[in-house]
Amino acid sequence: HQGRTLVISVIRDITERKQAEAAIRESEQFKQAVLDAMTAHVAVLDRDGVIIAVNEPWRRFAADHANEADRLAPNTGIGAHYLAICRAARGESAEGALEAHDGIAAVLAGRANKFSLEYPCHSPQAKHWFALIVTPLGVAGGGAVVAHTDITAFRQLADQLRDERDRFAKIVATVPGVICSFRRRPDGGACLPYASPAIEDLYGLRSEELAESAAPLWALIHPDDLGPLDAGIAASARTLTPWRDAFRVEHPRKGEIWVEGHCMPVREPDGGILWHGYVQDITERKRAERQLFATHERLQALMDALPVGVAFSEDAICQHITGNRTLLAHFEMTPQDNVSATAPDTMAAGRQVRYFHQGRELQAGELPLQRAVAERQVIPPLELEIRLPSGRRWLAEVTGAPLRDAKSQVIGGLAVVADITERKRAEEALRAALDEKEALLREVHHRVKNNLATLIDLLELQREGATDAPTVSQLAELRNRIKSMALIHEMLYQSGPLRRVDFHDYLQALAGYLRNSLDPHGAIRLRVTAPAIWMTLDTAIPCGLIVNELVTNAFKYAFPQQRPRPGTEACEITVAADWDGKAYTLTIADNGIGIPASLDWTTTYTLGLRLVRMLGQHQLGGQIQLDGTGGTRFSLRFGPRSCSGSTV
Repeated sequence: HQGRTLVISVIRDITERKQAEAAIRESEQFKQAVLDAMTAHVAVLDRDGVIIAVNEPWRRFAADHANEADRLAPNTGIGAHYLAICRAARGESAEGALEAHDGIAAVLAGRANKFSLEYPCHSPQAKHWFALIVTPLGVAGGGAVVAHTDITAFRQLADQLRDERDRFAKIVATVPGVICSFRRRPDGGACLPYASPAIEDLYGLRSEELAESAAPLWALIHPDDLGPLDAGIAASARTLTPWRDAFRVEHPRKGEIWVEGHCMPVREPDGGILWHGYVQDITERKRAERQLFATHERLQALMDALPVGVAFSEDAICQHITGNRTLLAHFEMTPQDNVSATAPDTMAAGRQVRYFHQGRELQAGELPLQRAVAERQVIPPLELEIRLPSGRRWLAEVTGAPLRDAKSQVIGGLAVVADITERKRAEEALRAALDEKEALLREVHHRVKNNLATLIDLLELQREGATDAPTVSQLAELRNRIKSMALIHEMLYQSGPLRRVDFHDYLQALAGYLRNSLDPHGAIRLRVTAPAIWMTLDTAIPCGLIVNELVTNAFKYAFPQQRPRPGTEACEITVAADWDGKAYTLTIADNGIGIPASLDWTTTYTLGLRLVRMLGQHQLGGQIQLDGTGGTRFSLRFGPRSCSGSTV
């Protein structure tokens, strides 16, 4: 070769190889294009779980969520060990990742032909759900295809549907009855395609028993109600108008109950009719209606049996008034007549009646019933003279009252009309008899007073004829005692009431008499306080005698030589009477020298003090107290029941 370099070349025809390589590239591109066209996130794994191919959705998702951890969704590319990624998952996706790992491993090992799993894949911005499907790769080397499909929209729709069902179930649970659909097929058969769970309580039947046929329900309906029920359903189907009816059902456990239904019909494409609505148990309402009817009947019977008339206004302006039998009889009317004096029809029976009060004819608006409605208050009893068209006149006592609804609005009125004609006649007769008796009683008091005055005059004559001082004193005391009784009879026949005496006026009169009799020069002051005190005769007389005795003793013994006790400015005797609502208190006091300490007034035999004890303790049943501090003070306290007929 003489130092020269030789180049040897071999030229081979590789056209077929290039064509084969191009075909392979085209095949790979085709396969990748197919993968990229799929909406699911797809990865191809070899037999060891290593990613050998992914599609475009997989790559995009991995790029969008490259920085988010704890995801079961694709987050890596070719060459990554997908099973290791699943094992390393943490957080809320860990449980799903481990389940996915086991499922993928089973498919790779040939233990399973397919594996599927739904799992959440949430981010702070949105919530997502995916469906994982793993299938074997049908090649000699083995492997698997992993596809993640976004099912978020489907899950959201499913959640909305579940929420709607929950809301519907809650609504159904609160409805007082059964929500249902009732279908009548073109062949005449019937069923309940839907019924809420409450149907078992209502009928004792489960909804499943009625889904194909309503025959079990129809078997429970009362035989007398079947015909009207079927007729009502047929009419609703024919006119497509709402169906509403009530019927009886023989419940397996409760016995006979009442059921009411309300449904709206629609025509179906096959010619059948479908009703949607509800049915409910109205047994208690029916029972209440029966009780109300019975109560109304009893009330009507009671009203008709009342001895007084009762008038009812059926409106708030009293245009129509009716009443019970007694009222209609009083007014000589029938149940068809309008009793109202404000009836719009001038020829109405009530417009022909005239009403008078204390001689003045009343207008219709002045009557108690009309006033009660207009003034919205009870009108107290009013005495009326009623003149009927027949010419009969009678006296009535009428009371009016408004009738109110549940909201306290006046919706009418009533009046109680009592015929008092006979009572008034009896009152007039009784009043005349009382007048006669009062006149007689005044005459008796007058004559008693005159007889006592005669005794006083006789005693005065005898006193003037007596010569020894003890006799003169005793006659004067006896005269004063009789005068204390005579004053009461004098006041009774001169004053208005004959059963009671104004004790204040009586004490003033008695004190004036004793002052003139025992102290004509007025050296001793006698004061009386007894405001608003009234006593009966059998109480006032013993009280007057007690006052007479104790005041007489005070004039005679309390002020020697008619001089006041040292330390006082004037001689004074006080008579007081009081009533505290439970008992009387009668007090006679003086500021004189007082009773000697050696004197026991409870055992002394002097006539005056014996009278005080007898009258105060025994006749009036009271308690007497003596206070000798700063003079003499007698106090008598007694109750009104201690003597018959005592009143204030």
